[in-house]
Amino acid sequence: MSQMVRSLIALVASVVVVHMFYVGIIRPEANLAIEAAKLIGQSSPRDLVVILKDYEQEICIILMFWSGYLIAEKLVSLVKDRYLFTVDLLDGSLDESPAMEEAFTILEGLPREARDTPLVQTLMASVRRFLITGSVQNTSDAIQSNVEALSLKLEADNSMTSAT
Repeated sequence: MSQMVRSLIALVASVVVVHMFYVGIIRPEANLAIEAAKLIGQSSPRDLVVILKDYEQEICIILMFWSGYLIAEKLVSLVKDRYLFTVDLLDGSLDESPAMEEAFTILEGLPREARDTPLVQTLMASVRRFLITGSVQNTSDAIQSNVEALSLKLEADNSMTSAT
């Protein structure tokens, strides 16, 4: 299931659960508190249910749960891919220097989940650039541009999460 579908399912689930809570508990309790205050001639009480009874607060709570899900999903993704930073992806020792074609073949042979991570994509782009140009400077430029693009993508993802 794609990330977007899971995100939409989480949004729908948070809407349903929060709305059921509002319809079943918050709004009836708030109406009872307001009616009781009117009967004795006082203004609306400052109870939590009276403060939370409006639609704006309901929407804020829905978005809070959905944002929590989005943040938790990002955290799980980061923790899941963390092991790649401790693995020798090219299976080489310090003495051996495998040919770049062989290194690229090893990287392409990794499982799809590992190949889709930013670390492996950056490594593959740098090896590919070295194979094409034979220049270390061009390889360095490929790494730098990949890291900058990843930085912009993560910043955009974080700003979208904080906006919800």
